[in-house]
Amino acid sequence: GLPNDPSVRLVLDGTAPIDDYTADLSIATAGVERITGDFGFLNSDAGQDLRLDIRGDVNALIETDYADFFGDDLRRAFVGGRDPEGVLRLQDLSIEARALTLSGSAEIGANGWPNALSLDGRLAATDGSPVLLPFGEGNTEVTEAIIDLTFDAASGDVWTLDVTATDVAQPGLTVPSLALSGAGVIQQGPPSRVDGALTYQASGLQLSDAALAQAVGRDISGELRFE
Repeated sequence: GLPNDPSVRLVLDGTAPIDDYTADLSIATAGVERITGDFGFLNSDAGQDLRLDIRGDVNALIETDYADFFGDDLRRAFVGGRDPEGVLRLQDLSIEARALTLSGSAEIGANGWPNALSLDGRLAATDGSPVLLPFGEGNTEVTEAIIDLTFDAASGDVWTLDVTATDVAQPGLTVPSLALSGAGVIQQGPPSRVDGALTYQASGLQLSDAALAQAVGRDISGELRFE
């Protein structure tokens, strides 16, 4: 349930039919409006257009205090569509929170294979303090994290991924520097294949368990391959 079991009011004000639908959304708890926005599925000669734009304060809707992560004005939005050939396109995909900025786009072919993928994001508090992450077991903090994912079949069949994080901490473990890099191929064929390699490096590990710290050491690195 919601914290303190408040009254909840959900309002959807839209038009039908469902395959040509637009609606305004409002969620309130304890008489206070928390989330507002709109979404729609609109048919046109070019296929079906999709859009979503919602924003608000979600802290009253979750048990743990993640105010430093979400802030009081979380926004999620995207614009996209599916053309008559079945190609799905998502443009201007974005998530904006106090400590997170994420943007991206995607194009998925009618065969289910990606034609293009793009994702860029940064997680960090404005004052440089550690941020409690709202996933996992809820006990992990990070000072900064950056992600960059790119694939564009029109330019080639290679995908790349880079993730870096600083001062990752949870009970018993601190990782001052963490990096993950990946690259591989997405080939629609024939023959079709997906492969790649991920390299990782964690530097300056600090473990509260002395025996484990001696066994693991201060730095670890490696590579994972898949196909």
